[in-house]
Amino acid sequence: MPSVHLLLALLGVSAVGAQTFGYPRDPGSGQPAAVPPIPKVPLETLIEPKDHPAAAVRGNQEGTVKVRLTVTAGGKVSDCAIRQSSGAKVLDITTCTLLVRRARFTPALDAAGKPTEGQIDHVVSWKITDAARWEVYIQLPRKVDARVCPQAECASASGQRRSDAE
Repeated sequence: MPSVHLLLALLGVSAVGAQTFGYPRDPGSGQPAAVPPIPKVPLETLIEPKDHPAAAVRGNQEGTVKVRLTVTAGGKVSDCAIRQSSGAKVLDITTCTLLVRRARFTPALDAAGKPTEGQIDHVVSWKITDAARWEVYIQLPRKVDARVCPQAECASASGQRRSDAE
């Protein structure tokens, strides 16, 4: 019978109930980290206002997500665990998805100076900005008049016929 942890891992859920995302583990030396992983670019720059999920903007959902990233010896995120939810699942999932996809690190080092797996905590605050609202606005479906007019003529909004040649 498979262990509970294995089943939870297959379902993408950690043992504490937080959803996790990431690349396969690469523990490196397998020794505890003496020096934590260091982001190659500030993590704050990886999520922009335009990344705010459209569903969250339409629902006026804002919040703060606290995550713990597990970083492989190769510098990629192998796990993103939600430590504190924003209260909006779409913001939590988007936070982890973007950080896993975009974040790269100088890996943690063990006491001997060899790359090893390490963890780093991060906080993302989602605020609806004008840029986020604009991204949602330009994604809205537009009503398109796709009728075909006989002999290149169409009725105008007033109902009068006009010719494309005019």
